Amino acid sequence: MFKITPPKRRCLRCEKSLDMNRGFYNYEGFYNREGKMPVCKECVKELYDDIYENCQDFKTAIYFACRELGVAYKEFCLEQAQSLLANPKEKGKTKSPMAAYMQFLNSNGGGLTFAYSDPFSLDKDQLPANANINYTEQKDPAMIAKWGDGYDNSGYAQLEDLWRRYAAANNIVTVQEQENLKIVCMLTLKYKEVITEGDETKIAKVGPALDKALAAGKLRPMDQVSGVDATGIRSFSDIYAEVEKRGYIKPEPTKEAYDIVDRAIMHIINYTNKLFNKPTVESSPVDLGVGEDEDGFV
Repeated sequence: MFKITPPKRRCLRCEKSLDMNRGFYNYEGFYNREGKMPVCKECVKELYDDIYENCQDFKTAIYFACRELGVAYKEFCLEQAQSLLANPKEKGKTKSPMAAYMQFLNSNGGGLTFAYSDPFSLDKDQLPANANINYTEQKDPAMIAKWGDGYDNSGYAQLEDLWRRYAAANNIVTVQEQENLKIVCMLTLKYKEVITEGDETKIAKVGPALDKALAAGKLRPMDQVSGVDATGIRSFSDIYAEVEKRGYIKPEPTKEAYDIVDRAIMHIINYTNKLFNKPTVESSPVDLGVGEDEDGFV
């Protein structure tokens, strides 16, 4: 009997290679890796602990941890986690708060991203006196380098999603095409924001800028040309329909002089005729040019 080795996955934070099914939470957000979080369960716990150390409040720490990870914040999952932590099934085996929360979030689907979170509000009267509620989410340096520092993690996730969809539908190769695609993604995100706001003045400014960037990168639907159209290949039925509609149109006479390839073909024809004792071609159908001798090929 062969023993099946479970698939391994490297955590992007601690870089440990762990069992993909046991070491990572299920996740369907923008940064999922085959349906799993890009960071392991232990790193998720450490993230929660760091946030809790700053705010000293369970609810606040869960909310900001969800925002950092891009998973949904759900009040009913929070309440279930609180109940489990208050009454553990086995003494001495209490789960971490984030593990308890993720347990109920995953059991209720777990595929929702942070955009589908419940409204979050703080009851300051219930917070400890030393609580720091001004926790600032940590941004990925790679995202800042690519998109600038003007977005939160949700904005970076939307930009990355737009980038992937545009890149999948178009052939983005050169540096110029990549830089133009960045502009398109940022303008697309901005256009969605001004449309939501309903500010007609901003819409009138952002809309044409987006159209210009899309046209420059040939990313509009009207710019897309199929491989068949690009190579000029058509079906016989298309050609027949065109001839039937327009009638027979005599092709334009060829005005260009024949090149050396045509001359070589003429020479081969005459050489073959000689092998079979047949008369050679006396007059060439090709234009040999002024001052050139047709008999030179015989």
